[in-house]
Amino acid sequence: MKKKVVTVLFIMFASQTFFSCCGECPENETFERNYTGLSVTAYDISGFSPQKITNKIYKNDFGLGVALLFEEMKVAQKPRRSFGLGFSSVQAIICECLGNTISLINADPIHKIKIYATKNGGEENIDVTESFGILRHSSEYVSLEEYFQESDDFHEDYFQVKLINSTQIPDSTVFLIKVLLQSGQAFTEETERIDFLT
Repeated sequence: MKKKVVTVLFIMFASQTFFSCCGECPENETFERNYTGLSVTAYDISGFSPQKITNKIYKNDFGLGVALLFEEMKVAQKPRRSFGLGFSSVQAIICECLGNTISLINADPIHKIKIYATKNGGEENIDVTESFGILRHSSEYVSLEEYFQESDDFHEDYFQVKLINSTQIPDSTVFLIKVLLQSGQAFTEETERIDFLT
């Protein structure tokens, strides 16, 4: 009888040791991102690193930094069930977990970005989106439309675009940047007046 009791207790403690190791790995976390606004900065990209524009600039050295403001909230997870046999769990031995992965859900992803330039002293806005490009894979500039068509569920929150075709751009202008989300919600922001060297 004593042997049976000792055997049952040994099995209970051995299984508790096994389950305490496997039950203590970190959970995967999921966050939901909601965009709340937009910030735009005009840059001189002629040097090694972009600098904010302080005076006149050549058109081929002009770029824009577009930052989306957002809130992230952790998505609730189901609590894990543990196998405790009535004993409190302690990690008895070191075990390797698969790792903690973080996933991101965009509640309302970016659909596209439009860029307008003022003309005739601000009386008219012209669409100059095709005049700008964004670097893809660190090697080539592509149109903004092509860049956003690559992914339906975009997770980036900062973009740096470069003026690649200056034929439509007035010598003195204010740029209006409009970010459209898939739901139809839009955020807009203007730059200061940019005077280009001719």
